[in-house]
Amino acid sequence: MQKIVHRDGKSVRLNTENDERLYAGHLNTGPRQSRWIDFHAHRLKSAGKLNARCCKCGEDNLKPYGEDMQCGTCAQVQAKDNPRPEDYVFYLAHYSCWQGENTYIQEITLDEAREFAAENYEEIDYHLGLLDESKFE
Repeated sequence: MQKIVHRDGKSVRLNTENDERLYAGHLNTGPRQSRWIDFHAHRLKSAGKLNARCCKCGEDNLKPYGEDMQCGTCAQVQAKDNPRPEDYVFYLAHYSCWQGENTYIQEITLDEAREFAAENYEEIDYHLGLLDESKFE
């Protein structure tokens, strides 16, 4: 399933086959057998290379530092796999097997994506930095 959305004056193609699926809502039995929602993230091309920006100051000045990366501007050390939620378009793919009902893509805001990730925390495969687990008690 595909849909064109507009972000910052640019056209973005959302594609459920190519974009990262963070949550799969389909089950083989029960009420989620014939209707379900999947949660996807589309990485923007304008975001540049993954892990190219510092998580603290946002500068594009990272250099290898052992197994991690270190910012040449503020000396912040971060993991190589440090996605920024702002670099993605999040969306829900609604599916139905019922006659007369359509499947469709619903683009959601970053706050709505954070809320969906929190509500489905136990079933989310990878939350792409939507949830700051260091703030959990």
